[in-house]
Amino acid sequence: MFSPVQAVTASALVLAIGGVWLIAQPFERAGGSLPGAEAQVGVPTWVTGSMEHVENSCSETGSSADGGVSRHSYECTFAWTSSDPRLTGDASRPWTEDTYQTDEGPIAVGMDVSFLRNEGGDWTCSFGYVIKGTDPLSQEILTDSTTYTCVGGGGYEGLSAVLVGKPIADSVSDEFVGLIFPGGMPPVPEPPAVE
Repeated sequence: MFSPVQAVTASALVLAIGGVWLIAQPFERAGGSLPGAEAQVGVPTWVTGSMEHVENSCSETGSSADGGVSRHSYECTFAWTSSDPRLTGDASRPWTEDTYQTDEGPIAVGMDVSFLRNEGGDWTCSFGYVIKGTDPLSQEILTDSTTYTCVGGGGYEGLSAVLVGKPIADSVSDEFVGLIFPGGMPPVPEPPAVE
């Protein structure tokens, strides 16, 4: 037969186990684990990191000229490190530039895509840019930051990320901050009504 002390101890133990079980339930349903472990799937996550250029990894992959427009394609490798393991790994980074001759001199419009893959899945992150001039030593990049729009694939299917990168001084590497979030980008706003 239980004594009053044993009954109180047993009740406290049952309540403690039940409380831990109730607290753990939301984390299980979120597809993640307790705080401090891996990032939870479907939970918006602020990230910081860098995209370090891998030395001697760049090559020109194509060039052409048509109607006064010259097109050049390149590819490099970058090592990404991040506060979130989902945005960590090696990325292939091809880009294409079309250079136009204008009254201001040569102006290049480019599209850059990073294909990041790791054990958990993959990302396709892209951005556009404008550069004035053709000499790499004197080109004027017309933005001081780059906004990458990323779409998850494989294990990251259904996730998106927006990253804002700033160049690391005297290098072709970037530091970034941003957000990984469930779903896609917000919808494009409708144009205003015509009066």
